[in-house]
This record gives sequence, structure tokens and C-alpha cells, in this order.
Amino acid sequence: MIVKVKMNISSSEYFDFITEHLLDELPKSMKKKIQPSDIKKGLKYRQTYKLKSGDFVSKKEIVEFEYGKVYRLQMEVPDGFQYIGHTINPISDEQIEVTYEETVDSSKSTTSLFHKLKSNSNKKQMKQRLKAIEEHIISKRESEEEAEEE
Repeated sequence: MIVKVKMNISSSEYFDFITEHLLDELPKSMKKKIQPSDIKKGLKYRQTYKLKSGDFVSKKEIVEFEYGKVYRLQMEVPDGFQYIGHTINPISDEQIEVTYEETVDSSKSTTSLFHKLKSNSNKKQMKQRLKAIEEHIISKRESEEEAEEE
């Protein structure tokens, strides 16, 4: 699945959001404090998911990270691997195009087919998520600007 969305934010604002999210999530998985400099290619961690069949521990690895340009993650899923990528193309100082890519490499052909069939509804949901991220970042920026004015 590939989704492209234009956003009225900067590439640094988008990557600050990704970094803040990882800084919030990683300590829960790694049981240690993480610094922004720790978020880079090669960082590996585990995350536990509750599934109907029981707990599943997913091994995750950041396979590419270049601040302001690209973030790619590889993660184990119950029957293979899932790859997630965010690529940023700057349009101007305050506008970017985000290309979100998600692929599943499954050992089960039925799972692979299921993901392909769900692709259209997943695209719509991902566009909504990306727009929600944009709105969150703009709201945060406006709040910070108002605080500076006071």
C-alpha cells in the first residue's frame, strides 16, 4: 500500500513528531531511557501485542532513518514481516509531501491476499491518520506561538 499526502508542515516538524512518538514508546519496550540520538538505523527492540491466540512478541528494527527525509521500520508479524516507510519530499519550507508505504511479506498466501484486499480501506484510514498528525502538529505549533506571545 502506498499513500501520498501533502501537508502544511515542515519536514522537521514531521520528524519531530515521529521522534517524540518513538521516545514515548521505546522505553516501554526496551526498559531503559532512550535519547533522540539513539533513534537511528539499526536500532532493534521488541514489542508485545495481545492477539486472540495469545501474546505475540514482534521484533522490530529501524532499517533506515535520515532525519527530515526517511524513516523505515521492519517488524515481525505472526506469519512473516511487515515493512513501514515514511519518505518526505519538501515542497516548500512549510509544506511537504509524505509518502507512506506499507508492505507485508507473508509466508501464507491467504494472508498476503487478505492484505491486498484490505488495501483500499487501509489507504483511506492511513490518509485520515496522516491528516490527524498534520492537525496535531499545526495545533501544537499554534499553541507554542501563543505561549511565546504572552
